[in-house]
Amino acid sequence: MAEAIDSGPLTLTWSGRGVDPARIEAELVRLRYGAAGYSGAAEGAAIRTSLLNLVVYAANEAVADEASETLARLTGHHPSRALIIIADSSQTESRIDTRLAAHCHLSSGLEQQVCCEEVVLSVHGNAAEHLHSVIIPLLVPDLPVYVWWTGPLPRGRHIFEELIETSDRFIIDSARFRHPTHGLSRVANLCRETPDCAIGDLNWARLRVWRELLAQRSAAQSGFSKAIDHVEIGYTPRADDDFLPAQAFLLLGWMAGHFAWTTDRLDRTAGGEITLSGRDRSIAVRFQATGHPSAEASSLTNVRLQAGGASLTIRLSDDGRHLLLTEQGLERSTQQTIAIEPPGQGELLAAQLDDLPGEDTGYDATLLAATPVLEALDVAH
Repeated sequence: MAEAIDSGPLTLTWSGRGVDPARIEAELVRLRYGAAGYSGAAEGAAIRTSLLNLVVYAANEAVADEASETLARLTGHHPSRALIIIADSSQTESRIDTRLAAHCHLSSGLEQQVCCEEVVLSVHGNAAEHLHSVIIPLLVPDLPVYVWWTGPLPRGRHIFEELIETSDRFIIDSARFRHPTHGLSRVANLCRETPDCAIGDLNWARLRVWRELLAQRSAAQSGFSKAIDHVEIGYTPRADDDFLPAQAFLLLGWMAGHFAWTTDRLDRTAGGEITLSGRDRSIAVRFQATGHPSAEASSLTNVRLQAGGASLTIRLSDDGRHLLLTEQGLERSTQQTIAIEPPGQGELLAAQLDDLPGEDTGYDATLLAATPVLEALDVAH
């Protein structure tokens, strides 16, 4: 087995090919103590600091490297044992190639070396079909397990289900789904089948400013919110397909819950609109592609709520850094520009890690409300 040890100011690493999983823990301990000796900390004063286990599923090496860079920016606020998994069952040889890193710093008083750990596992052959048995022995006991699925959903269910069962909170990014309606429906169904399932979605976090603004303005105009009868959700289409973005469904699901609309009884018109039921009225909903198709994942561009002759419109500026709010009444109209800072992947992930495993973030209820809409508009491609 070829292996190497490298050192740097804050990090020690080790790598090996065809590693027995039982050896990984011993090598992590050796790295921590090596870091203590490198820094001049008191002999034997190397401790691991972890608030959680974070399991990351990456489709390939490039995605794993991107995830590693994201995690490196989080260690100060979310110290963890991070397991980054790259699974390839197509190879005939069953083996586990491993890269380890201990990111360490001295605690106050220069008496203890505190380390966070990163384990990258390239799992080949038959071992890739049994990730559960690979992951469980490497988790730090008595700490919550967060699983971050970084890309599109797999065609099969086995690996996905195994990782959901392993997790206390399962984090996805529905913006990366190949087919948003299928993907969100699969997540909703799998979650219903799994006891104590807790789902987080980076795409849900991207909608936070939209949700907060709609909640704020509707609270300020309760009469308006109780009379909404038309909704338009605009989005940037993706160049290679005509799928509606996951954000559109999530926002509509949230609005249904917030405004007490019923999605389990809806109608679809020939023009592609759907009609929901409110307390005493129907709400017509239309999805509208706006702007030029993009190679990136499609996302929201505007939301318009109408109640008789009054309306509330929120539109994303062309540079993506402002929301333009327009409130149109029967006698007057107002406009407001709100500066926003689109969150990066690290910020989105950090927000998910702040959510405790049993904490209600509103996402599960939103997904449940969105499911009938997903099914009504789902078109096989």
